[in-house]
Amino acid sequence: MKYKLTLVILACVILIGGSIAETVYIDKTFDAFEKKVEPLLCQEEYSFEEVNELSKWWAKKSETLEIFISVLQLNEITVTLGELEGAVRKEDYDSASALVDRIYEYAVRIKDMYMVKFNNIL
Repeated sequence: MKYKLTLVILACVILIGGSIAETVYIDKTFDAFEKKVEPLLCQEEYSFEEVNELSKWWAKKSETLEIFISVLQLNEITVTLGELEGAVRKEDYDSASALVDRIYEYAVRIKDMYMVKFNNIL
């Protein structure tokens, strides 16, 4: 009897610990992503190298995030980053500005969706 209770308690601790670790990882990753995108929000012209570096960073992080977050949501950011690279390469800075705003909003909204909040629990 004590053996079964110990296993149940241990399983609960592992599940709760894993959930907390997942939430912290998602929060830290999207905070870092937001900080990388924020400087782009203020620019009128964009450097292709800077945008390409952001895309490479995101590609590495999104592979791990796919474990926790829907691939469709992550692909929205990935595709928009690709569009941003194309707009910057063509020097279409008006479109690039709109895409940077879109990427930033995706990052904020996706992070918010996966945080522990009363709205998300219900």
